[in-house]
Amino acid sequence: MVDKELEKIAKGSMIVLAGMILSKIFNYLYRLIVARYLGPDSYGLLNLGFAVVGFFTAVALLGFPSGVLRFVSFYKGKNDSARIKGTILSSLKITLPLGILLMVILFIFSSNIANGIFHNEALIPILRIFSLLIPIVVVVSNLESVTQAFQRVKYNIFVRNVSESGIQFIVTLILFLLGLGLLGAVYGYVIALASSAIIFIYLVQKKVFPIFKSNIKAIKNFKELAAYTWPLTFVSIIGMVQSWGDNIFIGIFKSASEVGLYNAALPMAGLLLIASTTITFLFVPIITELYAKESKDEVARIYKTTSKWIFFLNLPVLLILILFPKEVLLVLFGPDYMQAYLVLIVLSFGYFIYSLLQQPSGVLQSIKQTKFILFNSIFVTILNVVLNLTLIPKYGMMGAAIAAVVTFVVWYITLTIKTYLCTKMHPFSNVLLRALSAALIAFFVGFLLKDFLKIDVAWISLGLIGIISLIIYFVFLLLFKSVSKDDLMLIKTMIPKFK
Repeated sequence: MVDKELEKIAKGSMIVLAGMILSKIFNYLYRLIVARYLGPDSYGLLNLGFAVVGFFTAVALLGFPSGVLRFVSFYKGKNDSARIKGTILSSLKITLPLGILLMVILFIFSSNIANGIFHNEALIPILRIFSLLIPIVVVVSNLESVTQAFQRVKYNIFVRNVSESGIQFIVTLILFLLGLGLLGAVYGYVIALASSAIIFIYLVQKKVFPIFKSNIKAIKNFKELAAYTWPLTFVSIIGMVQSWGDNIFIGIFKSASEVGLYNAALPMAGLLLIASTTITFLFVPIITELYAKESKDEVARIYKTTSKWIFFLNLPVLLILILFPKEVLLVLFGPDYMQAYLVLIVLSFGYFIYSLLQQPSGVLQSIKQTKFILFNSIFVTILNVVLNLTLIPKYGMMGAAIAAVVTFVVWYITLTIKTYLCTKMHPFSNVLLRALSAALIAFFVGFLLKDFLKIDVAWISLGLIGIISLIIYFVFLLLFKSVSKDDLMLIKTMIPKFK
């Protein structure tokens, strides 16, 4: 049974990975043209707009998409269509009206936020246009959870990673060519999200689960859903503070230009989330179904195996980012952004740890430990805010990076300990030490080659030495017997799916 579930995660991960690759290509093309065309100052304003609307969206969602994912997965395991429909409708009836209300509030008070908090009048039109995103994101987030709960990976990937990212890039590029500048990037983002909402409505209704005009009589789930999600309401808000708080504090204490520089390093460090996102995509719904069937031993093996996969796949990415931080920023964003290379190194270590904490968090979510997730998130958020307030005024964007690393380390430790206390499960094994040894050998060889060859052309240095370092890592991974027979079997099943 567990091999079947691991194979399902592996195959689903390849679909997600393919979509993530396309998404990253489009997203980095979007960021590349925006950052290079607008410069650090306007690029920083755009990211401040993302930060503000992200906070409003988190409030509107109230954590309900996580509840939809959990209960739809659970009732799917019980074959209870009436409660599945009731869960989805209950969530939409609460979050959509709230999203419309918050859209109006943000539009009205956009000038107060721009001038009173960030002291930058140029932010006003960005916030007014971005206010339209709030109800749109509410619809997208709820329906995305539905397709994820039904394990229809290809729909999520097609909409969020392929269609949305592609439309965002193409529309923005056209608007830039028409001379709209910064507002072109803003409109491109809104149009892309609106298209995702329309496509999701069609796919869920026609291909996944008929929410509207079906013969299934909904059994409403307000009470159970609210009891589960009210802690996640604060977790969602806290998550946005953690995601965008550094940008907001840099914008308050420093400048929009420094926000722009920070957001050249941040998405590059975010590459370390690709492996965890692809593998974790089906992790929560699958282990929730297994818990419904009381298959706890199978959950433990899936937890350890998927954690190992994330660790193995992220080590080479971390290796490249700390070996070639200047080259990465120069090739993708241009010489104006190279001064953020130390920030990229620090953030890379932080996001390596962050990629690992999604597994223990998923286990706790599946066993209804949402109150602990809430209080733990409050604790690490307070820690993050205190560190930001202490470090950013003195050290700027480097202070924000250090605050992020410390927060992620504490967060991972607390989640892992709680998961062990509740389930006696942990992700650690001597295989991880062997993989780390392989990565250290590859790093030192790459470092020596970089110093010896001294290639002046950034993309040649990045490509040549990077490939050699990766080959060394994977060779020593095999020599140290870090890859098991189960892993090789699953790789064989994943390759045809990837093709």
